[in-house]
Amino acid sequence: QSDLAGRLNGRIRASGDLSQPKQLEAHVDLTEVALTYKGLPLLATEALKADLANETLQLAPTRVRLLEDGMLEAVGEMNFTEVRELRVDGRVPLAVANAFLEEGSDLEGQVDLRLALAGAWKAPRVDAEMSFDQVTMTLPVTYQKLHQFGGKIRFDGRYLEIENLAGQLDDGRFAIGGRAEIAGRELQAANLSFEARALPLALPDTLDLKLDSDLRLDGSPTAARLHGNVMLLEGLYYKDVRLNLFKAATTRRRAQAPPAAAAPNPALDAVALDLRIGRRQPFYVSNNLADLQLAPDLQVGGTLARPVFSGRAQVTEGELTYQGKTFTITRGVIDFIDPYRISPEVEVVSETLVRDWRITLDVSGTPDALLFKLS
Repeated sequence: QSDLAGRLNGRIRASGDLSQPKQLEAHVDLTEVALTYKGLPLLATEALKADLANETLQLAPTRVRLLEDGMLEAVGEMNFTEVRELRVDGRVPLAVANAFLEEGSDLEGQVDLRLALAGAWKAPRVDAEMSFDQVTMTLPVTYQKLHQFGGKIRFDGRYLEIENLAGQLDDGRFAIGGRAEIAGRELQAANLSFEARALPLALPDTLDLKLDSDLRLDGSPTAARLHGNVMLLEGLYYKDVRLNLFKAATTRRRAQAPPAAAAPNPALDAVALDLRIGRRQPFYVSNNLADLQLAPDLQVGGTLARPVFSGRAQVTEGELTYQGKTFTITRGVIDFIDPYRISPEVEVVSETLVRDWRITLDVSGTPDALLFKLS
């Protein structure tokens, strides 16, 4: 960690048998902790005192400075069965995390923290709140910019409330809200909403989307439902297709058996899907095989573990490129009828003129096993 440096002064003393934690004793008395990142102050404190004795850990009031304007204060007393007192308050600049994230991380913004904890470890009394303010960062993989992110998350030991948690992704906006009920450490019920307006989503080298959505998740961990509408505002699929034309022309098509059952995932299987996907503008495909426009009208059912698409995407216009020739599409549909997996059935008919010949190209099958027929 060549970018990290600092000083540590003080005394640490500990004794006992690690296999008998209730008999351990320790004393920490640090008079200076100062950590820098690339020469800039990262965190510092002038006093950190803690004692472990008689099965009780005591943390003296401690104040830690974070960067230039951040502060974290903590005090507590606890043993192996209960928390007698634990309080943490402060304002944390998120840029602190850049020292420990991947190179080039640009996380910024602030989080205000408030935590009060007391009672038995199995079911403590909790009063916690996190307020996010002007959070920005570049997302890994897609390199989209998250900015103006803010809002509150509260937890009182029973209810987790999300209040006005919203932000922007590039030029799009999104908001999350709702409440979840928690008993002990288990989720009992949830009622959450997700709204998006002109939200851009990208899959590098494959797909670009912009969408509106109004979604809700409600129910319990054993029976939940994700439902609502997704409207495609813009869409482009541009990944090139690799074709083995000899194999496609000589392989006999057979009915495809259902895939082997995947390992069960109870949490995802418990979330039923009921989504309607519409479009405001055509969805475009532009790659080495096709330049075309689609008008999708789809439903998504099944579960999060096993989503099932149904419906049809109509090809409204476009062209196919085959053996160096350009064919104009005269009819085309993409049907989602497989109840076991997302594997649409393609049926596209196109034509071209070569001297006095009108040549028809019929492309059919699934995307990973397309068959080409010339007549």
